[in-house]
Order: sequence, then structure tokens, then C-alpha cells
Amino acid sequence: MKKLLILLILLMFSATVLADLTGTEGLAIDLSSAGAGTDITIAFDPTELLGNRTWGDASTDTIVWTWNKATGTDPTITFNSGSIALPALTLVTPLALNYGGAGADISGWSGIVAVSGGSAVEVDTFAEIDTQIADKALVNKADGAVWLGIHDYGGADLELPQASPAVPGVDGGIEIDFTDGTVVIQHGAAHAELAASTDVVIGKLIKSWSGTIFEPDNVNDVLTVKAINSIQYPHGVVITAVYLGVSSDTGYVLTVQNFDDFDTINAANGTIDTVTYSADTTGEIIDTTPTYATIAAGQIIMISIPATDVDWIHFEIYYYEPAA
Repeated sequence: MKKLLILLILLMFSATVLADLTGTEGLAIDLSSAGAGTDITIAFDPTELLGNRTWGDASTDTIVWTWNKATGTDPTITFNSGSIALPALTLVTPLALNYGGAGADISGWSGIVAVSGGSAVEVDTFAEIDTQIADKALVNKADGAVWLGIHDYGGADLELPQASPAVPGVDGGIEIDFTDGTVVIQHGAAHAELAASTDVVIGKLIKSWSGTIFEPDNVNDVLTVKAINSIQYPHGVVITAVYLGVSSDTGYVLTVQNFDDFDTINAANGTIDTVTYSADTTGEIIDTTPTYATIAAGQIIMISIPATDVDWIHFEIYYYEPAA
């Protein structure tokens, strides 16, 4: 009887030791084993954490965190290689901006949010942008951008494009050719004299006065060419060259003079240029080195005509007008 009792106790102990263990997985806990009698593996599963969000693991280079909503679209954050991607955001009012403790309700704002003096400010006009931007030395509009309306440069210089030759390339385009001393625009084909869009000179650095005198020996006097009055030439003119054409193969001297008034030649710089044509077959000469070139406002440019017998002479005086 005693032997039977001991045997039953041993069998009961063995059954307890050898029985399969069971368990229930908890929140974010996964259990696994190879079967009865094998070890149980307990693993943390972050994708189940708290039930309303899931966390992607590192099995791929893209990890997605998702907040599971009961309805609607679940918001996500995607972790890429070296970057974090968010979906398109819809801001829910009221939206407050806090910078350094200076908060502002910006839910009704439109434009740019800036910080001024530690406070958030709404910037929705050019004038407000101007007060916020300290360095305005360079404003570079993108190629092809269109400026509309009226723009006041406030006394600042406006630099035009430069090229030589000047070829604006678009109707209404404008360029300056410093080599030729010209201002060029591309004129549209609407003008009756133009068959197509054409680049035309609308301004020249060098201008001229000219005249033709028949039987100048009968004049043999001083004639007025141009009064440099301050109304038209407030800063005077600078003579650059004088051209002389003669009707026959005869030597001829034309003197261009600087007068204070119609009766008084300037005492200090009376001669602007003396152009001497030596008889040859060309019948013309141009002198590009005037004796005195800078003619002040209020002076009178005159020519002294000799008694040399020729049928006619033609002269041209080239100049430019300084801005100051």
C-alpha cells in the first residue's frame, strides 16, 4: 500500500513538471515557441502600442508611423533616408504662433509671418516687406518674370542691359551699345515702314549741326552755327570733331569759333577748331582733335568764312551733351 501511494505521488509530480505552459499575449507583447516542450520567446511589438497608433519597424529604409483614427484619413509621418515627410497639413484655428514668448493668433492672417521686435507680425503689403528686410541691395527677379503696374524707383538708378551689338530680341526690348554710343529698341512690325520686328536706334551719344553755304566767298564773314543756350543745353556741349567738304580741288581753311556774344569772341578760348583742307581728289576732311572742345552754356558757336573762291562748302560739327 505504501509503495502504491509513493508511486502516485511521483506520477502527480511528473505530470506537473511535464505539463505544457500556456500564456496570453499582452499589449505590445508577442509570444512564440516551436511547440510543446520548447522554450517560449517573449518579444516587444511596438506596432501594437496603445492601440491607436502603429510604428513601422526597420525592415525597410522607409519607416511609417501611423495614428489610427476611427474615421477619416489616418495621419502619418514617414522617415526616409535623411529626411522626414509629412502629409499636406490643414491648420486648425485658432492657430497661435509663439516666438520667444511673444504669442499671436495668426488664424485670420494672410501673407507672410515675420518677427519684429520679438513679436509675430503679419506682412501682406510691399511697404511692410520693405520695413522687414534690412538688406535690399539685390532683388533678382527670375528670368521671364513680368512686372505689372507702375513702379517708383524713388530716385534710384535704373540700369539698362548693355551689349555690342545691341540686339534686344523681343518687341519693346531695349539695350545700350556703349561701343556705338546708341540706345536700341526692338520695334514691332505694326509700323507701316517695317515689314517685321526690327532693332532700331532711338538715341545717339554723338549729335551734329551742319550746313551748306553756296558761293561762300561772297559771304566772307562770321556766321552763327548754334547758340548754346542754357534752356536747351544747361551743361553746355563737348565738341568731338569737325567735318569739311569743298566743291572743288582747292585748298580751304574753315575756322570754328567760340563767342561770348555776337560781337565778342572768347578771349581765352576763341578758336574751337581750324579745319584745313589741302587740295586733293577727295574734297573732304574730318578733324577729330578740336583745339578747344568744352563749350559752356551761354556761348555761341560761329564759323569764320574766308574769301577763297569755291562754289560751295559743307560743314558738320559733332558733339555730345554732358549731363552735368
